Amino acid sequence: MSPDEINQLVALFQSGRHAELESRSRLLTGKYPESGMAWKALAASLRVQGKDALAALQKVTCLLPDDAEEHFNLANAL
Repeated sequence: MSPDEINQLVALFQSGRHAELESRSRLLTGKYPESGMAWKALAASLRVQGKDALAALQKVTCLLPDDAEEHFNLANAL
């Protein structure tokens, strides 16, 4: 993912545009299936909307094994 794409995701999250963040993240996970950041954004968008984020969280923890925050989020989802 490019820095501009990451900045767009961050901006969507910070502005509370979570449905747009989910949509954009889904596109980016398709384009960059090994991008931990894209999966992390998808998981965050799903969590804040009260949707099931388990699959996205599992993918994030595989791609970003040192990300303690996402392991915590996965544990909570389980």
